Amino acid sequence: MSERLQVTVDGVRLVCHVSGAPDAPALVLLHGLGDNADAWEVVGANCAEHFRVLAIGLRGHGLSDRPGAYSFELMQDDVLGVLDRLGPDRVSLLAHSMGGAVAYLIAEKEPTRSSG
Repeated sequence: MSERLQVTVDGVRLVCHVSGAPDAPALVLLHGLGDNADAWEVVGANCAEHFRVLAIGLRGHGLSDRPGAYSFELMQDDVLGVLDRLGPDRVSLLAHSMGGAVAYLIAEKEPTRSSG
């Protein structure tokens, strides 16, 4: 069972599903275009056996805010803001489609933060 958190980054409210042991290695799940954090429900539940799972709903998707401004770079900054607030210093990134582009930008901007 995951806990649904709302994290506000630069005025944008993002919904994040968190599960797994707080002291486990962090795994961030990023969904594709037109999807939302709920898409990771089954995968997240399985991964939570070994990881602290953060399935982040990107801006404009699901229950996250729709601020009207959208870009991969803004989504990258949103995810990094969520991580800054929730605390994991180093994370593994698992993504598909649009989320993959966001993950790539995160790894490029902060290479020491992502472990794979």
